[in-house]
Amino acid sequence: MYDTLSYLKFVLNAPIPVEVLEKLAKISNSLNEKIPYEHQLQPFPRIKVTSVILDYYLSLHKQYEEYSLKCQDEQSGYSEGFFQFLKHQWKLAHVWQVPGILLQKGWRMLYKSISLVFKC
Repeated sequence: MYDTLSYLKFVLNAPIPVEVLEKLAKISNSLNEKIPYEHQLQPFPRIKVTSVILDYYLSLHKQYEEYSLKCQDEQSGYSEGFFQFLKHQWKLAHVWQVPGILLQKGWRMLYKSISLVFKC
């Protein structure tokens, strides 16, 4: 919001009070908000390996948070960690299988992203 309003004020001379910009500048964003925003600012078709895998991780973590909140609302006492959540989601026998599957799925997503960019 700060970047957008700053652009409108200083480039297009929109009548946005400086006080509003100062208040927005003081608001701190979480890392889960900053990283996707910075990624979206990158010009297409530039792809960073870390961005694709990070986007995938953030989407999984968002599912985990939503599931945790849903379980808290239902008062089911869900207190498992992220890897336990993924173990159940992917129907794995052991939690130690999660890192390998996570990497495998991340590499598949990376391959698909690169394929789309360099498709002739």
